[in-house]
Amino acid sequence: MKPIAIYTPKQMEEIIEIISENFGAGEFIAHETKSEYVHTDVNISDDGEMKNFVTFGMGAGRMNAPVEPFERIELIMNASQDVDITIPLGEIVRLSKFPFRNDTWLGIGHTLSFTDHFKNAFGYEYILLAPSSLFFSPKDTTNGVKSVVFLNVIPIYKDEREWIVENNSFVYLDLLYNKFGDDMFKVDVKREHYIPTDEEVDEINEL
Repeated sequence: MKPIAIYTPKQMEEIIEIISENFGAGEFIAHETKSEYVHTDVNISDDGEMKNFVTFGMGAGRMNAPVEPFERIELIMNASQDVDITIPLGEIVRLSKFPFRNDTWLGIGHTLSFTDHFKNAFGYEYILLAPSSLFFSPKDTTNGVKSVVFLNVIPIYKDEREWIVENNSFVYLDLLYNKFGDDMFKVDVKREHYIPTDEEVDEINEL
């Protein structure tokens, strides 16, 4: 197995500061005691509307991406305040290992299956990765880490993923936002399934 990729101490200070500025210092930080490929810690915070799970450590590893700007990412997952935090926490840590375990990459518009544990708890079967405005460009680049982008993990249902496969994930991201606003990012068992009408698709394509 490849050596575990980790941020330098200076990089850790920088990325924790960025996460704290954008999501708050957090209720607590979940530290990995046993790592695989990358050392994934997760900042868990509550902004009053939802719980935020933000990884820091995944970006120390370089994914097998086609071009450099997509090689390093961190993940953001949001959940309703009443969820059992151990389930989204376990899932986001698992996702952080996926590209390294499979020698691949994760990027905007990609979909990936959740575990049965997550499916049974919330009903969602897939994730859809979406952009965020957050990025990390460390001052310390001694380990080759120059730029890391944060991506949102959006939970979607099986029928929604089928629509994406037949159509377009980027169009669906726009449609989801028009329908649900920021709630599209939330792991919420009460969210309805959303299959857009032809009229809604035409409206998006005309923008």
